[in-house]
Amino acid sequence: MGTAAKSRNFAFILYPESLPADWQTRLTMIGRPMAISPLHDKDKSEMKSADAMRREAERRAQRQCGKIENPMDRAVEISKAKEYWLGVVRREQNNLPEFKKPHYHVLYVAANPVTADSVRRKIQRALSKESIAHVEVVDNVQNYYLYLSHDSIDAREKGKHRYDVKDIIKLNEFDIERYIVLDKEQKKVLGDAIMEMVVKYKLKNMGEVVRMLPKHGASIGVKTISELEDVLNGRGWFIKMLMDANYQDRNRVSGQVAEGPGTGWEDLYPEMESQDRTSTQNPGKVWNPDAEE
Repeated sequence: MGTAAKSRNFAFILYPESLPADWQTRLTMIGRPMAISPLHDKDKSEMKSADAMRREAERRAQRQCGKIENPMDRAVEISKAKEYWLGVVRREQNNLPEFKKPHYHVLYVAANPVTADSVRRKIQRALSKESIAHVEVVDNVQNYYLYLSHDSIDAREKGKHRYDVKDIIKLNEFDIERYIVLDKEQKKVLGDAIMEMVVKYKLKNMGEVVRMLPKHGASIGVKTISELEDVLNGRGWFIKMLMDANYQDRNRVSGQVAEGPGTGWEDLYPEMESQDRTSTQNPGKVWNPDAEE
């Protein structure tokens, strides 16, 4: 028997009629970060394709006959059951209401890698056994978070009703920025952008880079200190060499004697009054983190 897959990120659906009145409080008491969608009460029912209906019929047949031990007998019964379930699925499709049942999507973040079944049992203990039936692993946290309000690419392409992102409920200090994992290629692109910024604006210490983030981080895709740390991981030695070079250049240009790494752009360029000053005194543009562009 294979080992159940483990993850930290999961999703499940809750239906209002199956929830206790204080369901949000009970979820909060679990102590794990969660993001809950606005109530999805305008999701239109979707007709399944012929292939999708056959797959659904086979799934139900497999579940019905899964306990038959003899493989040949099981295959025969599954074949029979598929025809029955295909008829059921077709009738269901013909009688679909205009809108799906109102529901909430929940994004759940575990403390450590666990199985979906363990999350399901934990939610059932907090709410009720009837409150939740299925929990799935989330591979792309950012995309699922966007789906909570139907802002994800797939939801937009399907023309799904958009919900107000302000109505997303965040429990236990849920912060999407903490859970976005960058792949190797993304880190390389963002790391290159940071180093280009260091060279372009002659930044000479990490403090100046950090002070850049609130105003300019979004433009290069790095908005928080934790993201900056993640992106620059493994590049520390090269960043330090660039900053050391900038430090030497800026102190030489200013005509001042270097007093140590604490000397900042404020000491060398207290007013940054004009572009002329930058171009005549410094061959590269010196960036002022506090100046509006």
